[in-house]
Amino acid sequence: MAGGADYSPLSSACVRALSDKVSDKRKAAATEIEKLVRESINANNPQEIKRVIAMLEEYAINSNVHTKKGGLIGLAAVAVGLGTQNCSLYIGDIVTPIVSCLSDQNTNVRYAAAESLYNVVRVARQSIFEVFEQLFTALTVLVTDPDNHVRVGAGMLNTTMKAGGAEGVSAAAHDKVFVCAGGAEGVSAAAHDKVFVCAGGAEGEVLKELVQLLMIKCLCVQEVLKECSCSLEPCFLISVLRPKLTSNNSTVQVLLVSWLSLLQSIPSLDLVLVLTDILDPLMRILDSPHLEVIKEADALLSSLLESCHHHTETVDCLNLTPVLLEHAVSSSPIVQDMSLLWLSELLTLGGRSLLSYAAPILSASLPCFAEASSSKTKDVAKKVSEKVMALLQPHDDELQPGGDGTAAKENTVELQPIVIELLKHVMDDTDQCKFLVLRWLCHMMHLFPGLMQSELERVSNALLPVLRDRSDVVVVKVLVLLATLSVAPKGSLPLQDGDSPPHLDRVLELLVEAFSRDQQLLVERGQLILRQLCVLLSPTQVYERISKLLQKVPVSQNSDFLSMMAHTMATILITSKELFPMRLQLRKLETKDWCDVFASLFKCWSHNSFSVILLCLLSQNYRQSAQLVSLLGDGDITVDFLVEVDKLVQLLESPIFTYLRLDLLRNDSDSTALLETLYGLLMILPQSSSYTKLATRLSNLPAAPRLVHDRPSPCRTSQIDFDELLGYFKEVHEKKRLQKQLALVNDLHTLARSGDFL
Repeated sequence: MAGGADYSPLSSACVRALSDKVSDKRKAAATEIEKLVRESINANNPQEIKRVIAMLEEYAINSNVHTKKGGLIGLAAVAVGLGTQNCSLYIGDIVTPIVSCLSDQNTNVRYAAAESLYNVVRVARQSIFEVFEQLFTALTVLVTDPDNHVRVGAGMLNTTMKAGGAEGVSAAAHDKVFVCAGGAEGVSAAAHDKVFVCAGGAEGEVLKELVQLLMIKCLCVQEVLKECSCSLEPCFLISVLRPKLTSNNSTVQVLLVSWLSLLQSIPSLDLVLVLTDILDPLMRILDSPHLEVIKEADALLSSLLESCHHHTETVDCLNLTPVLLEHAVSSSPIVQDMSLLWLSELLTLGGRSLLSYAAPILSASLPCFAEASSSKTKDVAKKVSEKVMALLQPHDDELQPGGDGTAAKENTVELQPIVIELLKHVMDDTDQCKFLVLRWLCHMMHLFPGLMQSELERVSNALLPVLRDRSDVVVVKVLVLLATLSVAPKGSLPLQDGDSPPHLDRVLELLVEAFSRDQQLLVERGQLILRQLCVLLSPTQVYERISKLLQKVPVSQNSDFLSMMAHTMATILITSKELFPMRLQLRKLETKDWCDVFASLFKCWSHNSFSVILLCLLSQNYRQSAQLVSLLGDGDITVDFLVEVDKLVQLLESPIFTYLRLDLLRNDSDSTALLETLYGLLMILPQSSSYTKLATRLSNLPAAPRLVHDRPSPCRTSQIDFDELLGYFKEVHEKKRLQKQLALVNDLHTLARSGDFL
C-alpha cells in the first residue's frame, strides 16, 4: 500500500507484517487481526469489521506474492475472530477474495488460499452453505491443481486429523488457526503457537489429499452437514453438484461421488428425490477407466438402489427408465450390469406404468443376454425380460392406441413394436437368446392371437431363416410357432382333417418359397421340418396343400427344386411313423377325398420318378407303377436316377412294404403288374447289392400255382382318372427333357461365343 494511507483500525506494524516475507510475522499479524475482530464484535462495531475485510481483500488481489499471502491468512483470522455464530454475517465477503486466489499462477499463493479457505470453513460450519456453490467450485479447482509437491505435509496432516478425532476438531475450531505451512517453518514452533502445521515443500499434491480429506471425510464437515440436514433441501445441494458431474477429470469425479455418498449417508436427506438429476451423470462416471472412480460410483449407485426399496413412493420410474435404457447398451460391462439392475428394480416398483417402455427395454436387455460374457449380466437381463413379460395382460390387445378411434387408456402398451424388437434378435448367435425370444413369441401368441395373426407375414419371414439353425430344439420351437400362427386366432393344435385353418396355406406358401430360395435348407432340414409340421398340424392337410402349391410352381425354372421336394415328401411319407395313418388311408383309397389326395400327390411327385412310383406301390396301384417303369427307359438315365432306383429297391425290402411282398403270392392281374414293376426295376439297376437283393427275392417266388392266402384284395375306386395322371406324368417329363436340351444348346452357344469351345 502507498505511504501515508489510512490503515485504521489496523496498526502500521500489523500492515507491514502482513506483507512480510517471513511467515511468522504474517502469523503474528493474523493474531492481531483476530483479536481486533473479537473486540469489534464485543463493541457491536460491524463497520470496523467490514473495513478490515475490505483492506484484506485488497491485500489478497495485490500483485506481490507475500502481500497476497498476508491478505489470505488475515481473512482466515477474521473468520476465527468472528466465531461460528457471527461468521455467517460476513461469509460471502471473506470467501470471495480467497476463491479468486485459487487460480493464481503462483503455487505458493494457491497453497495459501487453500489454507485460508480450509480455516474459514472450519469456523463457519453451517454458514458455508450460504456460499456453498462458490466453495464447491473452489474445491473442484483445488483437487485438479497441477503441482505435485508437499507429500510430506499431506501425510502429516492426514495423521494429525485421524489422531485428533472429534475432540480436537470441535475444540480447535473456536480458538486455533489451522495452517498447512509451506517452506521450513517446522512442527515444533507451530505446536508452541497452538497452530497445526503441515511442513513440507511446495503445494500441489497436498491440495488434493488435503481437500479430499478435510472437505469430504473429516468429521467436521460431516458434523456440519448432519447439524443442518434438517433444514437442507437435496435439490439445493444437487443444483450445485449437478453441473460439475459432467467433468471427465477422475479426481473431480471421486470428489463429487464422495460428496454424494456423504449426503446419501445422512438419513434425513432423501436423494431419491433428485435421482432424475444425478442418475445419468453417475452412470457416465461409472464408465470411467479409473478403478477408484468405478469403485466409488458403483458403491453409491448400489446404495441409491437400496434406498429405492425404502422410498418407493418418491421414485420417478417413468423419467428414470429412459436414462437407464441409454446406459444399458453401453460397451462397459459394469455400466450394463448396473443399468440392468436398476431397470429390474424399476419394473418391480413401476409395474404396468412402464409398459410404454416395453419394447425399448427388450431392445436393451436382449443384446445383453445374447452377448454379455458375465453370467451375472445374463441372469439380470433375463430377469428384466421376464418381468416385462409378466406385466402383459390379455386385454392389452384391446387397448391399442388409436385402434378403434378412442383414446388409449392409461398403462397401455403398443404390442407391434414388441414383436418387431423380438424378431430382431431371433437370429442371435446364442441358443439361450433364441429360446428366450421364441418363448416371448409363444407368450405373445397365447395372449394376443389376433395381433400375431395380423403380423403373420412379418413373423413368418423372420422365423423361416431360423430353420437353418444347428439346434433341432430351436427348429422345433420355430415350427411350433409357425404352426400356431397358421391356425390363429381361434384354431388349436393338432388339426383334424376336416378343419380349415385360415392361414395355413400362406404359412406353407412362405415355407415353400423359403425352400425354393435356399435349397440347401431343404436338403439339410427339409425332412425334420415337414415331419414336425405333420405332427403339429395334420399330415393330410400339410401334404395336400403343399402338393397343390408345388403344382403352381413353373417347371421351367424350378425343375430340380420340384424333384427334391417330391423326393423329400415321399421319403417322409414312407419312413415316418407319425404318418402311418396317412399311409394306411393311401393303401385303401376308400373315399373320394383320399382319391383326391392321391391324385394331388401324383401330379406333384411326377417331377421325381422315384417318388411317383413309390406312391403307386404304396397305394397298391401296381398296373400304374408298371406303366411308369416302362416309361423310364424313354428318359435320361443318369447316375442320380440310378441312385434313386437303388433306394427304392432298398425301401421295398423294409417292413413297411411287407404287404407288397405278400401281394407277389397272389394270382391275379395286380400281382402280375407288380411283377412287371419289379422286373422292370431289376433290369434298370446296374449290378449292385440292391440288384442282388431284388433278384434273390424274385427268384424265390413259388412256381404256379402260387400260394393262396385269405387276405382280401384292397378296394379300388373308379374315381381316379389314371389316364389323365399318366398323361400329366408324360407331359412333365417331356417339358423337363426339352428344358435340358434348351439348356445344353444355350451352353454350347455361350462356349462358342467365349472362344472356349475348342
